[in-house]
Amino acid sequence: FACAINVDPEVLVVDEALAVGDAMFQRRCYRRIEDFQKSGKTILFVSHNLSTVASICTHAMFLDKGTVVQVGKPKDVVNAYSKVMAERETEYAKRMRGGQKEAVKVRQQAEDERIVNPTSTRFGSGGAEILDLKIINSEGKHTTVLQIGERYVFKTTVLFKKDIPEPDIGINIVTLTGLLIYDICPSVAKKPMFPIKANSKVTAEFELLNNLNPGTYAANVNVAEFLPDQRVFLERRLDILTFKVIGVPKCYGLVDLNAHIRISEQ
Repeated sequence: FACAINVDPEVLVVDEALAVGDAMFQRRCYRRIEDFQKSGKTILFVSHNLSTVASICTHAMFLDKGTVVQVGKPKDVVNAYSKVMAERETEYAKRMRGGQKEAVKVRQQAEDERIVNPTSTRFGSGGAEILDLKIINSEGKHTTVLQIGERYVFKTTVLFKKDIPEPDIGINIVTLTGLLIYDICPSVAKKPMFPIKANSKVTAEFELLNNLNPGTYAANVNVAEFLPDQRVFLERRLDILTFKVIGVPKCYGLVDLNAHIRISEQ
């Protein structure tokens, strides 16, 4: 790739080339790819890095052992790939546990479409069901319009269908192209959850300071369990909710990191 970026081809093929090299090399490669895109050139980008595919590609194709599974918008194709990979991880976990049979039961919620997207992609081993996700403002009201600099609670309810000794519930926020911005769960925050019994409903609340800049974003919810050798998704709901951020930004980019600027003359 280091050689290829110094010529001017009509079509540039990048096959997992960005998986190597240090951070500075990778950033130079991304800048070169951006230059190619701006000049109207064609790039064939092959990668297992889903965030990169979602952020730099305009069209995507999911290949499985040489067979075309799906072609379309990068985010839709990335979601399809994630679903297949999760299903395979689940099957592997079942074999490791002696072939337990579980299935995902998909049902739409009778919820306000502004709050829960009934067509969201959902998949997993079937040991839990994500019922909803709501954003609550400081007045205790549901909202999908967030102000910059205000605090909000992302509240999700999960129905567990079996005993889970080590559960984990998380949320993440992505751009509409699927670029991951933020991902949090109790295990990452070093606050492990307590064991959950079958048929229990559990509510998880994540209070966040909204430092996102204006735009439209999507939220996902993940429910997992820790097994002796791996972490398995009981259910994932992608694009369960979309929301808008409004206000006057103090910086460029996706997120305000609240910089404190000090300038002095030497």
